[in-house]
Amino acid sequence: MKLQDYQFCPQCGSPLQGQGSETDRRRCVAEGCSFVAWGNPTPVVAVLCIQNDAVLLAHNVTFPPGVIAPIAGFVEAGEDPAHTAKREVMEELSLNTETLELLGVFPFAHQNQVIIGYAAKVSGEVVLNEELDSYKWVALSKLKAWDFGTGAVVAALLAQRAQGRLSHLFS
Repeated sequence: MKLQDYQFCPQCGSPLQGQGSETDRRRCVAEGCSFVAWGNPTPVVAVLCIQNDAVLLAHNVTFPPGVIAPIAGFVEAGEDPAHTAKREVMEELSLNTETLELLGVFPFAHQNQVIIGYAAKVSGEVVLNEELDSYKWVALSKLKAWDFGTGAVVAALLAQRAQGRLSHLFS
């Protein structure tokens, strides 16, 4: 839920005050109530699945036509982000994660999210779940980052590979 969506206190039902901007806290106006809607970002993982020097990008059924991206999902309460990454790869693609490497942590203010990016060497045959309707393997030589959201994860993979890191993920 975005901060501006909070109009009333979930504890006492009184109105919340504040600017309603992406970064402004909203506080309950009721005397004796101390509720604050902090608007903290939601942690999300994005996983670049690697097999045979190619990266899998998928089309989520909620995306506009032609838009593909890494596998992604929300970190559940109490869950280690690395576990989330492996879980999402299995749930969405039915692939086994052989090796998992953290690429970095990236802001995605537009969605009030923090993206935790991983690269995963995977094995098995792709079987899509109901969230995805298509995918494609993109050769590393043709992979290009985009300038928003999970594009930062792609840029990190390409930069780290150019620096000679992550060679164990590629055949």
